[in-house]
Amino acid sequence: MIFQPLNKHVEVKPLVQTSVVITQSSTYEEKGEVISIADGVTAVKVGDVAFFDSYLCAKYPDADGNFRYLVPEDSIRAKETNEQIPG
Repeated sequence: MIFQPLNKHVEVKPLVQTSVVITQSSTYEEKGEVISIADGVTAVKVGDVAFFDSYLCAKYPDADGNFRYLVPEDSIRAKETNEQIPG
C-alpha cells in the first residue's frame, strides 16, 4: 500500500534532533525527512529536511510501527535542502 498525502499536506519521517531552531516568533518543535507530498505543495520536495510545528499535525504509525507525521504545508517553518539558491 502506498500512502499519498492530499490537500497540501506533507508526509514526514521524524529525525532525532540534536538542536532546536529558535526564531523571534516560534520554536520549531520537530524535524523530519519529507518522504511524500501532495499535489500542489511547493515549499518542500521529497528528500528535504523540514522543521515544523507539530501542533496541527496528525501522527500515525506506518506498517513497521514507526511513527510518521502528516504536516500541513503552512506548518513547515524552515527546510534543509540540497538545492542551489539562485543568485
